[in-house]
Amino acid sequence: GFPIAWVGRGYFVCYALVFAVNFLVGLVRGKAPTSSNPLLEVFMGASPLEVVCLALLVTVLGPTFEELIFRGWLMGGLRDTWGDRPAIAVSSALFAVIHGDPWAT
Repeated sequence: GFPIAWVGRGYFVCYALVFAVNFLVGLVRGKAPTSSNPLLEVFMGASPLEVVCLALLVTVLGPTFEELIFRGWLMGGLRDTWGDRPAIAVSSALFAVIHGDPWAT
């Protein structure tokens, strides 16, 4: 079985890696990388009820559908054809591409 504790550990490892890469990019380029998020503007002008609805959409519904599509349907289909590693690589690359923000990716 898969130990559920690895989910939390994986999150913090990924977060630390993103921080480290951003720091290194800042050192090399002489300025920190920037990322724009259009959702921040939507949240800033929203009423409290809209903020709750948007938060549920952004934190629950969106990620749930992304996981079902990319990790369930796409990666599952690719795994049957190409095996585990190519399926993970291709589905991860497509996931990064649809988000379109290289610094956030």
